[in-house]
Amino acid sequence: MNEQSQPKLLAGGNLDERPIDHILLYVFEKKLSGSLRLDFDDKTKLGIYLHQGRPAVASWSPRRFSLEEILVDLDIVDSEEISLVRQGQNAQADVIEIFCQKGIVDDAAYAQAVREQIRRSIQAAFEHETGRYAFYENINLITDAEVSRGFPTDVLPILTAGIRSRGPGAVGSALLAKLSGRTVRLTDSSVLAHLDLDASERRASKRLLGTEQEFDQLLEKSPKERAALERIVYLTLLLRALEVSRPPEANACTEPVTAESNTAPLEEPAAVKPLLTRLEELEETVGRRDCFEMLGIEPGATPEEARAAFMTLAKELHPDRVGKKLDEGDRKRLANVFAALTDAHATLTSPQKRAEYLDGLDKPSSEERDEEQTKVRDALEAESSYQKALVFLRRSETPKAVEMLNRSLELAPGEPEYLACWAHAQALQRGPKASVDDLLAKLRAAAEQVPKSVRVQ
Repeated sequence: MNEQSQPKLLAGGNLDERPIDHILLYVFEKKLSGSLRLDFDDKTKLGIYLHQGRPAVASWSPRRFSLEEILVDLDIVDSEEISLVRQGQNAQADVIEIFCQKGIVDDAAYAQAVREQIRRSIQAAFEHETGRYAFYENINLITDAEVSRGFPTDVLPILTAGIRSRGPGAVGSALLAKLSGRTVRLTDSSVLAHLDLDASERRASKRLLGTEQEFDQLLEKSPKERAALERIVYLTLLLRALEVSRPPEANACTEPVTAESNTAPLEEPAAVKPLLTRLEELEETVGRRDCFEMLGIEPGATPEEARAAFMTLAKELHPDRVGKKLDEGDRKRLANVFAALTDAHATLTSPQKRAEYLDGLDKPSSEERDEEQTKVRDALEAESSYQKALVFLRRSETPKAVEMLNRSLELAPGEPEYLACWAHAQALQRGPKASVDDLLAKLRAAAEQVPKSVRVQ
């Protein structure tokens, strides 16, 4: 196999640690080409092929945002035209290809529809903050029967729309919390032209221009634009277009250090005592594992209220802000408490985590977590082996494809797409193979499980 075509896992991990906006921006900045596979906790999947950092194909499983639907939405064709074409063709006919052949959909319209499909597909992924990701460099593992050609699409407007619909998210909110007590200033306003901002975001961005401003005061001066300001600050921070600095400490010591002062504590006990008292109170609250109580809000408070409460706590207790006042042992206590507050914030602001928490789901045991992690690893390996098998089949290397499919079925027995592809490969393979009746039976069984699957059909 050509070295450039071998699936090379460049990166992988959990989306709650590295969200999709961070991943896409990294790939964009590095101008990487390859396949990004996202496996969400609700069992849906999104595959994105990127060319030099720009998404060129996006495909959901189960299917979402079909090209037919998008062509209708864009007024390029209407549903009646689609019905007429279908009437004269068999069930498996590629309607989009027929439209292109007849000139009903020209190249420009086709490219517009594919790019709109990419935009909608990626924006929908921002609804998910939990799951796994894997990026394979220098290979296209994303197959979509509807899309015969990829069209690299600008990623920054997509990121803007996704963050607008989701907000900064748990990771972004923790990042914004670190800005408390610091000044911010937009140093590169040219990036704004690439973000496709709405009216509120354009107004908010103007407030970042000019001289440095304290982040806390900026939010307090513009309460109606707070959400838009947080989005712009988060976006420009990710794009390295925002200058962040800490203002001079008002109580910085100007006296020379002497032998006597050298033995003095860094902070007067009277100033530290309220902080330690507050830390003890929060440790007790954290021990009860009530997310609403931990953030100091009423049971059932909205995600917006949870986010605002967390930001207030971050100003008061962020380790970067007040940790230097404490000794090493108390700094560790503070870090543990703040980590718990961050988890509570993530739970109450993520729709999925919040729903699970409110439904009273118990925290899984370590054995259950290990089992779930094993399932995720097996699912990713099974899908990776399946994608490799498709590559081998396209190259007519059937024995290698069968080997890969055997591994997929070993990890995910009964998966219809894997089973159908295995039966197809067995039928193509020369030498010993299963009976035709047996292969047909397996194909029919797979088709019955997923009658709408393009791959199985």
